[in-house]
Amino acid sequence: MVAEHKTKLSKNLLHMKFMQRGLYSETKKKLEKEEKKIISEEHWYLDLPKLKEKESAIIEEQSFLLCEDLLYGRM
Repeated sequence: MVAEHKTKLSKNLLHMKFMQRGLYSETKKKLEKEEKKIISEEHWYLDLPKLKEKESAIIEEQSFLLCEDLLYGRM
């Protein structure tokens, strides 16, 4: 069995434009995958504030006795 040894590229070669484009496209693909993953996870999560019970200004009464002494018009 022969151990495989990858040769490292020199710094000058890595700084050349065509090498930068290759690195840029790889990082762009990774970012797109992460973005799609985040979007798909957020798709199933609702970011809504918790609904609070509001106090009602309406008072419900069982009988009409309170309405007998009411006056017509404005007060």
